[in-house]
Amino acid sequence: MRKTVPRFFVIVLALAAAVGIVSVGTASAGTTVPFASGTDWTAFTADPGTTPFLQTPNVLGQAQLVCMSAVAPPSCPSGATIYDSPFYGWTADLTAIPGANWIWRPGIDGTSAPADLADYFFSKTIILDGTPVGGTIYVAVDDYASVRVNQQVVGTLGSTGDASQAGKHTYLTSYDISGYLRPGRNVVTVEAQNGPWYFSGLCNPCSYALNPAGVVFGGSMSFTPAGPQEQLGGLDLNEYCQSLGYTGVVQTKPRLGFAAAIDNWRCVSNDGRHPFSMEQACKWEYDLRAVEARFLDRDDAYSWKCFKA
Repeated sequence: MRKTVPRFFVIVLALAAAVGIVSVGTASAGTTVPFASGTDWTAFTADPGTTPFLQTPNVLGQAQLVCMSAVAPPSCPSGATIYDSPFYGWTADLTAIPGANWIWRPGIDGTSAPADLADYFFSKTIILDGTPVGGTIYVAVDDYASVRVNQQVVGTLGSTGDASQAGKHTYLTSYDISGYLRPGRNVVTVEAQNGPWYFSGLCNPCSYALNPAGVVFGGSMSFTPAGPQEQLGGLDLNEYCQSLGYTGVVQTKPRLGFAAAIDNWRCVSNDGRHPFSMEQACKWEYDLRAVEARFLDRDDAYSWKCFKA
């Protein structure tokens, strides 16, 4: 934000599949899963959704709570890192996202520099054990954010080039994420970046005290839980194999053909191909123990689905 008022910074959020997993198993019809920014989100220096599962470079660790000053935001939580900034801001009303706090990367404080154009990702995976029916995310940022769900851009807000567009920290911006959700693992990614030194007008380069950065967000996902013997959905075999330490997944025969669904898929690595259990893959995908894997068409290798047992 402009230094005539509390300044703003840019933020990158990534809810990535590699870490920070929320699972909802038992539920009645119409289950809502809330989420809110906090120390249970993992910070990265690159988008974890564009690199292999658990092989994301430069994982920084868990996000830390931050405050511009002891009075900004108005309710600075206990234990937060306080930048001791002379500016005032981050006044967005967080009533719609209870439990949400302003966050940034770990290991910095108000004296850390340079803060200018710092760019980070905050990530978490949320597992829906049924059919998604709706979802919303609310975001406020200082200075810019790009919101992504399952590697698709939902929307952006703020700016790192135009100071008049960067102060998106005084109110929440909402996005409908319903159309981006899927049964099983859902990765929400918000990329956030701080503004340049001249947004502050007091320094070059700037510390976080004079060019503060942070982001706050939250929302919910709703789904209809699958009942016993009902289909949960498909599964991502590539990510499952990567979660086991392999490089990916391959087929040993064509997708279509006699018994193509049987004994076809293998995890692959430098030392060869490795068989795996489809049932274990379903348990991983939906974080459930009582789950079964079945193919719907014996002659189609892509017809494997997961069912609630």
